[in-house]
Amino acid sequence: MGAGVVIENKVKIAIDVPRPLQRAVHIVTHAHADHTGALRGTVGYAAPDTSALLRARGLSAEPVEVLRAGPMEIRFSPSGHIAASHQVAILDGIDIVITGDFKFEGDPVGGKPDILNPDILIIDTTFSHPAYNFPLRRTIYKKIINFVFDNLSAGRVPVLFAYEVGKSQELTALLNSYGVIPYTTPVAHRVNTLLGLKSVPLRGPPSRGVLILPPKFMRVLDALSLQAGKEFRGMFCSGWNPTCPLSSHADWKQTVKFVERASPELVITYGENAVASARFLKQAGFNALPLRGEITL
Repeated sequence: MGAGVVIENKVKIAIDVPRPLQRAVHIVTHAHADHTGALRGTVGYAAPDTSALLRARGLSAEPVEVLRAGPMEIRFSPSGHIAASHQVAILDGIDIVITGDFKFEGDPVGGKPDILNPDILIIDTTFSHPAYNFPLRRTIYKKIINFVFDNLSAGRVPVLFAYEVGKSQELTALLNSYGVIPYTTPVAHRVNTLLGLKSVPLRGPPSRGVLILPPKFMRVLDALSLQAGKEFRGMFCSGWNPTCPLSSHADWKQTVKFVERASPELVITYGENAVASARFLKQAGFNALPLRGEITL
């Protein structure tokens, strides 16, 4: 997400910025580490469910349903990205919605995004490029489940690599639906417990069962096998992996559907593919431009 989004209208609103800004009201949309940097140096605000999930990560944000900041009223609305992820609606005559990270396709943990109808839509573009068109989730889920049970049947330990907060909960919910209780990191387990999902906190490499681990453990998969005396097989579940593109972000098709439904007068793109996404959205008939610096009203 880079530098987040900063909007100023007598009061400066800093959303998902990596570090505190002077004289700003700081808002966090969800509990991923690259969106919570400002919380390590100042007071921030988040929706109540986001605040609870942040506490499971050892972070703190004031829980608010509605926030008043000068002339602006700020509200939260589900973004569908991960559990307790939100869009931010800024209401002040000209209504603005900042999606934060989002996706259009629902999942059992993240749910679906609300479709609001703002004057200005500021939209994340991590995978919002025609190069990215992901399969339906049910297709990817089937591939993951086949991988898990094929390896269990062969006496191997399947490992699903996914981020501790977000994807780990989606995968835990998927495995739970098949009667499987995975081993996870203590952080992922705390979040699972908060959401009513079943997992076991990992204390060492087990000789059987299913593991969900952060991607950094991919480099030590062979070492885990040696330590446990059992062959471990891994699958990286991410939009960055074309063999298992389970993404918590909207791809190009989802982005276009989302913008069509929101029907804003102006789309402002930000994030990984901001410039290209704005260009392609303009070609598709939308009034779009990439974010450049702060937005002043």
